[in-house]
Amino acid sequence: MPIGKADVKRHGDDITVFTYGLCVNYCIQAADMLEEEGINVEVVDLRTVYPLDKKTIIERAKTNW
Repeated sequence: MPIGKADVKRHGDDITVFTYGLCVNYCIQAADMLEEEGINVEVVDLRTVYPLDKKTIIERAKTNW
C-alpha cells in the first residue's frame, strides 16, 4: 500500500468512520459491536494525514451518503 493511500479495513452501508493510528483497532472493535445491533459500519484507515487521501475520503463519503 503506497504512502498517502487510505485502506478500507471494514465495509459497511450505514456509516463510514475515518480514522488513523491506534484508533483504527478501537474503531474496528466498535464496528463489530454495532454490527450485533444491526448497524453496519465502514472503517477507513487513512494511514497518513499528510499526504491526505482526499480522493478516497470523497469516494467513501459519497458511497454511504
